[in-house]
Amino acid sequence: MPALVSVLRSEALVQLEKLVLSVNELGDEGIAAFAAGAAGGGLPQIKRLYLGRIQIGVAGMQALATAFAGGAFRKLEELSLTENRIDDAGVTALAAALEKDGLPALKDLYLHNMMISDEGVKALAAAAGCGRLEKLEVLNLHKNTFGEESIEAFAKLIVNGKLQSLKTLDMLRSEHPRLQAACEERGIECVVEP
Repeated sequence: MPALVSVLRSEALVQLEKLVLSVNELGDEGIAAFAAGAAGGGLPQIKRLYLGRIQIGVAGMQALATAFAGGAFRKLEELSLTENRIDDAGVTALAAALEKDGLPALKDLYLHNMMISDEGVKALAAAAGCGRLEKLEVLNLHKNTFGEESIEAFAKLIVNGKLQSLKTLDMLRSEHPRLQAACEERGIECVVEP
């Protein structure tokens, strides 16, 4: 990781638009160093960032959220954090960064197979309710631990037009008529995966 941070500080990657760091052992300390390097201007053009299965938890997500809120990833369109140890506190930090307009270009957000319950999903819903996910086209929350309350929150957001750009929503483990009807009315693909 010190080599990547060194490269970020050298501005050698200032034109980079896609970065895949998935499936390695960065952990919280490594992603915090990466976030600090990016916050220093090392990735100003990045549009797609893949951080799945890198063994980060709350501390790592909080470090990323700080970089997001600080404007280090203003052009980021796609963010994958799948299969990490990120729970409600981490997603709440992400939502707070979104509420500060930290990721204004975000179109695709992948948060599946983590440890997100109703508290974390409600934080994301609050960010969406503030209009901070207005460009979001794909949201994947599948294989988390949230329940009916979260599903209802997203149904309400869709009915109220708060996710106008959304094309695909993956958060259901079984049929949910209200959410599915709201999605159908807006032309959103509502994925149901057991």
